[in-house]
Amino acid sequence: MVNPHTPRPRANTRPGVALIDALAAVIILGVSLSVILSLSGQAVASQRQGEELATAAMLADEQLQLVLAQGADDYAKSFPISGACDAPFENYNYKLDITEGGAINPFRVQVTITWQSAGRPQSATVQTLLASRSTPVNQLDRVPDSTIDRANPAPTPTTTPPSSTGSTGTGTAGGGARP
Repeated sequence: MVNPHTPRPRANTRPGVALIDALAAVIILGVSLSVILSLSGQAVASQRQGEELATAAMLADEQLQLVLAQGADDYAKSFPISGACDAPFENYNYKLDITEGGAINPFRVQVTITWQSAGRPQSATVQTLLASRSTPVNQLDRVPDSTIDRANPAPTPTTTPPSSTGSTGTGTAGGGARP
């Protein structure tokens, strides 16, 4: 027989525990999602900053190559040393600083690329040393010794590989004669 005073076992001995568990899970989920969203926002910002720095490095390299091609001696006489970059990089500006090195010392060439990113000014600076040119670029004789006929190219000489049929020497392999 069942005693009416014996307590029955309950599935949940404390009321409201399931509600507290559900609230805790929602709070943890909300915090986790906010962290994930903020990290993805930072990742996008870092990627954009990396693209801008890569573009600035490419533009700085281009300016240094122009100075190298013309020569640091008289670059400033022939070309502007500051200004906006060409399309499609109009929002980037360059400024060259060429410090004369003298007869035996190299020129110090520094290029600074500036741009606006998120309303704030950004910049990247690259510098190198270039030797002085002995002959100005516009006076160099850049004519080849012979003309090149691109319509009828000359056949390229072919070389035949050495024969592998054997040696014509008189010695034996192994360092000497056998008894």
